[in-house]
Amino acid sequence: MIVGLLGVLFIMSLFILGSPRADEPRFLKAMRYNIWAEYLALLGYGLLHPRLRAYRATRTEQEMPLPGDELVPTANAAATYAITIDAPPKKIWPWLVQMGYGRAFR
Repeated sequence: MIVGLLGVLFIMSLFILGSPRADEPRFLKAMRYNIWAEYLALLGYGLLHPRLRAYRATRTEQEMPLPGDELVPTANAAATYAITIDAPPKKIWPWLVQMGYGRAFR
């Protein structure tokens, strides 16, 4: 739906700008190219966005309940990011502790 709306807006903008003329100011030509670039960027974002909300997470990780889910029972969106670290918890915990609240910007 969003991609269709962007397409309609893009076609309307081309209609408003009209076709290029030889005596057309350079800023109008630049605007036409910017509209193309913006449309392609938004189209790419619209196609990739659902995949980016679950980056590197398995289907099981995406569907499992997490602490705090009960605070917002009807959330509009959810994002689950995951990474696999091949090390025991004893080696990882010191790194997690040093990244705690208020420690990064002293």
